[in-house]
Amino acid sequence: MLDFVTSTMVLIFVFLRIPTKVSSARDSERLVGEIADIEWDSTLLTLETKTSTFFSSLSQFLKLIETEKNLDSFCSVILFISLLRMIQCTAVHPRLALLTGTIAKAADNLLHAAYLILLLITTFAGVYVCPFVCTHVYVHVPCIIYVL
Repeated sequence: MLDFVTSTMVLIFVFLRIPTKVSSARDSERLVGEIADIEWDSTLLTLETKTSTFFSSLSQFLKLIETEKNLDSFCSVILFISLLRMIQCTAVHPRLALLTGTIAKAADNLLHAAYLILLLITTFAGVYVCPFVCTHVYVHVPCIIYVL
């Protein structure tokens, strides 16, 4: 059942991605052309007409970007499901099952190690950023708070 769902998701993604890739250059060129063709120094058009044309083109451009972002997120979900399926399939062979079983039993310790690494990276980032934050005019809090 999961294979059928994954295959269906891939087909949906491909059928959604191809038209957007084919038309993205044409749509972007059209929208940039509309923005570039606005005659800002013209006295025949009102400022309201000029700004409404600008913002309508801009909103269409942002809609294209949002569509691409949503398709990228959908692709990420498909890739994550495929990765989980691949890891699950390694348990079929006895020698590969040793690897996945070891990782499954060590998951708790790996999670704690990840927390410690994240804590260290955050601390180093705070120590690095602290001198720049404390010299800012609007910050009246001691630097020790940012480090901790």
